[in-house]
Amino acid sequence: MFVSSLLFAAQLAYIVPPEGAPMRHPSPVALPLVSTAFEDVRIAVALTGDRQRFARLRYGEPDSVRVTAVLDLHESGAAALYLDQNRDLVITNDELVPEVSEDARAWDVSLSAHVRNAEGETNPLPRRLCFELNESASILAASTLGWLEGEISIGEDATRVRRRDSNVNGFFGDHGDQLWIDRNGDGEWAAFGELYSSLPFLTLPEERGRVRYAVRSNREGDRLRLTEANEFGTIEIALHRAGAEIRDDVRSVEAILVGRDGTVVSVREHARATEVPTGDYRLSTLTLQLSPSEEDPEQPDWTFVFSEAFRPTEASWRRVAAGGALTLDPVREALSLELALPENAKTLTIADSVRAQPYLYLGADRLLIRNAYRGSRGWIGPSQLKGTVSLLGAGEDPLVTYTSQFL
Repeated sequence: MFVSSLLFAAQLAYIVPPEGAPMRHPSPVALPLVSTAFEDVRIAVALTGDRQRFARLRYGEPDSVRVTAVLDLHESGAAALYLDQNRDLVITNDELVPEVSEDARAWDVSLSAHVRNAEGETNPLPRRLCFELNESASILAASTLGWLEGEISIGEDATRVRRRDSNVNGFFGDHGDQLWIDRNGDGEWAAFGELYSSLPFLTLPEERGRVRYAVRSNREGDRLRLTEANEFGTIEIALHRAGAEIRDDVRSVEAILVGRDGTVVSVREHARATEVPTGDYRLSTLTLQLSPSEEDPEQPDWTFVFSEAFRPTEASWRRVAAGGALTLDPVREALSLELALPENAKTLTIADSVRAQPYLYLGADRLLIRNAYRGSRGWIGPSQLKGTVSLLGAGEDPLVTYTSQFL
């Protein structure tokens, strides 16, 4: 088990400063715009513009329902933004976002990032976002405003830190999110020497030389502790085909692993080891992007998202020992389809009806498939990727057929 724990980590507060304050706006991330409304979204407002554009943003867990944005554009240059803030897939009049100013073509809005707790329940994290539209109305960019800030201990010193959301998902502890450390205590937050990328380890200059620290943080990023990294091992995600051959169709992979103390590490390279602090880890989320088949190479890539469905058992944990190497192949084992029945299913008679829920799990880790789409950002996807489940009778004729899709 980990010697250090997030129970002793510093609590960081989410701060959004007034407009015009330094560091209020991180670099925005462009959202692809399409001209056709998404099939699974109902537009319950009268759009009066000459043309419309549509975008989606995954804000929170990789399997959370995407937030739909609708731009109503006029030839005069005026633009209105509607945002599906409650994620009910219905755009209504009260979801019109007011502009920052009349000619700004920018909108500030409150939006919660959805995160799952240990019981699988969705908890909202209050955040504030900014959306910006360029002059030609071809790019809609988004950023999470503000930062997380607090005081942590580095060696014997109490030091203020800030964290910023670089990939616009509402979390501040992801791989590559910004970590600012005010080493000289002047409150100036200098980009040179005080800006770091959120990685499992970072090296800081000390009077005794350069010291390596393990970055222990939860996924949300509001718990943070730096501990000297005296011991570490590696984790590698290596996906194989039916034999021992490493798969060559993996475009990208990201595995989120959680330690017993709540520390989160991200493994983002296929078949290449990533250094992590020693301890016990379980696989929490897997995002896998695969290239199309050789028979149809012009088609978009496939992306699949799997995540935990239940509270972890003791079998869920894997040890990373000092100097040790842990290699995982989450997709080596076959998918399993299970049917969940209500409690009264055992007492049903022939004339009764029953509602059954199918679940598709991945391998021994029993990660539940949460999402699938095609294309780099999923704009070819959820409404077109449908699964069909049929209940067969004795003669293998379908008694009932159900079709579902990802959101």
